[in-house]
Amino acid sequence: MVGGVTPVESAFLVVGLTNCKFLLDFIFFKTLAGALVFLLGYYFAINESRKKGSPKPLWHYLGLYFGLLLAFAGIHGPVGEVTSQMEIAGTAPDNQKTEDLVRASNLGEAEAPSLLAVSIDLSGRFFNSCIAAISQGSQFKEYNYLSNPFMLQKSLEKINNAVADGIKDERLKRDVEFFLATHYQDAKAKYEKSPEYQNWVGSEHEPLWPGAPEIQPHYTPKGAREWDMVNAEVESYVDDLAQQEIPQTSMVFGGVGVNFKGDMVKSLFIQENHTKDQKKARQSISRFNTGALDQAAMSISPLWWAFHRFRPENWTLGGAAANFTGYVASWGGQLGTEVIKDIMLGSYPYLIGYSLMFIVTLFPFTLIVCILKRNLNTLVAWTLIMIWVKSWNFCWAITDYCSVYYFQIYNAMKPGAFTIHMIPYFNNVSNIFIIMSPLVSMMVIAGSMWGIGSIATAVTLHGSKEAETTINAAKGAAGNGMTGGV
Repeated sequence: MVGGVTPVESAFLVVGLTNCKFLLDFIFFKTLAGALVFLLGYYFAINESRKKGSPKPLWHYLGLYFGLLLAFAGIHGPVGEVTSQMEIAGTAPDNQKTEDLVRASNLGEAEAPSLLAVSIDLSGRFFNSCIAAISQGSQFKEYNYLSNPFMLQKSLEKINNAVADGIKDERLKRDVEFFLATHYQDAKAKYEKSPEYQNWVGSEHEPLWPGAPEIQPHYTPKGAREWDMVNAEVESYVDDLAQQEIPQTSMVFGGVGVNFKGDMVKSLFIQENHTKDQKKARQSISRFNTGALDQAAMSISPLWWAFHRFRPENWTLGGAAANFTGYVASWGGQLGTEVIKDIMLGSYPYLIGYSLMFIVTLFPFTLIVCILKRNLNTLVAWTLIMIWVKSWNFCWAITDYCSVYYFQIYNAMKPGAFTIHMIPYFNNVSNIFIIMSPLVSMMVIAGSMWGIGSIATAVTLHGSKEAETTINAAKGAAGNGMTGGV
């Protein structure tokens, strides 16, 4: 049986199928619940037969009941080996295996209704084939949703986190901190005293990091040599970090026209310098140095900053309201961004896995409703919901590939414009589309079924009208014949 894209999704599908088999056995074979369902349906069918004066409703019900029972509850067997697409490609995270995840759930031997398992397997193969078809448009083999979903977003997120964490190598960290505290501060102080600094302050500019062209001319000969050495060490650190922690680094480091290596080096220096300033601010607060209070509080505690900003002597009604609104909106936006990022990029396998398990587990109750209502409408609705959930991977694959194409096109139009600081915005847009795409799929499926229903209704009405016209014409012809004979 073909599993889902990820081992987690495949394991939850197996659990759902096994739960479904246990429920079918429990309801229809091991308890009197199945007999009660049969008798209720039989009672409704008998009443309908009496009203219509025909045994057809009863025969229809008996055929429906035993047909559904035989098709979905009577024939079952082992699920067999279920392998996800990432396992086949050898890209499953932490070498996860569907078999191990299923074994960890203590299910024993997984069994499932055979027809249901085959139907779900066929739908999975169909959508996997659709994903494979659209993946042929990508020039990079690594960009394959079936083998590595959202690889670009995950790589960018790891780059962003690596910069935010700063340098973890303690020896290198000490070297960088020493250089920043000595040679960089001296060069920066010289530059701030120069006439060029006044022009730099009022313009759009990048932060004054140690490698900035404005700073480098002000290094002493020894400072310039120290800069070359420490910069080479940080570049080597970034290379090692990329090989160890960031997958498919050839794709991100230049493979799509973007070279984040220099940007990471710059950002690490800026991050370490910011950390150093935070330490100085904490020391200033501990000594009650009021001159550094504002900057220190903003660096350490937003609540301290809010208290200082909203002190009574700074209050005006309009100003306080505006400041408070801006503060809440800023933190609310950051919180929402983090929630969306963590839920979608980290949990999408569980989202589709839980949904599949839930829907498949509820399948026996779908049969009960079909039996009591004596039609297959509920089974059709269940099938549409299953198709919708199975289509999520296809929708997410489209989102994944579109984000890659956007990434390529944007950097072709504006080389070097995409920087590390744009990563959170890029990933947040991707996350929003991850949320939206299943909703779009639902509207497409619902719209298609509405269209098919409308066509069927129109054909039925047209056929009924034609039949009525034919009958009326036949009656008229028969009447004319009788009149002529008289």
